[in-house]
Amino acid sequence: EYIFNMEIENVGELSDYYYSRIKVKEGTPMGTNWITSRLRISWDTLTILDVEEYPAFSATDSATGVKVEAPEGALPKGTKLRVTKVTDENRINEIDGIVSSLADKNTAYEITLYVVEDGKEVTVDPKDNMELSITLPVPEDYTTSKLACYYIDSSNYANALSGTLNGTNYSVVSGKLGTYVIAQKKTVGGNGTV
Repeated sequence: EYIFNMEIENVGELSDYYYSRIKVKEGTPMGTNWITSRLRISWDTLTILDVEEYPAFSATDSATGVKVEAPEGALPKGTKLRVTKVTDENRINEIDGIVSSLADKNTAYEITLYVVEDGKEVTVDPKDNMELSITLPVPEDYTTSKLACYYIDSSNYANALSGTLNGTNYSVVSGKLGTYVIAQKKTVGGNGTV
């Protein structure tokens, strides 16, 4: 079997690229016309994934309890995790302002992955926009039925991420690193949440 990433360009007004990780057994028939050829692969253009250089990754930050996992092919060998709970007063106020219309409470973390090359730390991102599983601890005083997670992008916009609750942890899937906020959604007019 080959594991490869495929880039598909949107048609029409959208200009984003989408990536997909696919396993295909070599020699799989691909059809002979446009109706049966929903996926046609030129085998000579594929590169075999070197799982020795890009192994599966899993690390938990002992101070915060934040965990990051990645499949084979996403991160280079030797990748290390750094997580910092946001405690700087200015940054806390900035994040509070970003999510104030969405959340009553929030806890933010800066998540970084890096490798050490020639004695220097070099930040790494997932290869080919592959997705990571990011697990954040849920603070004890948060109502679990109102949990939300946001990724704060470089424009200081709160991007909502769907996630799953597993005990006292909340997990999301994302291909980005940076500021993640675990939050308790704001209650509006009694029963509803935003």
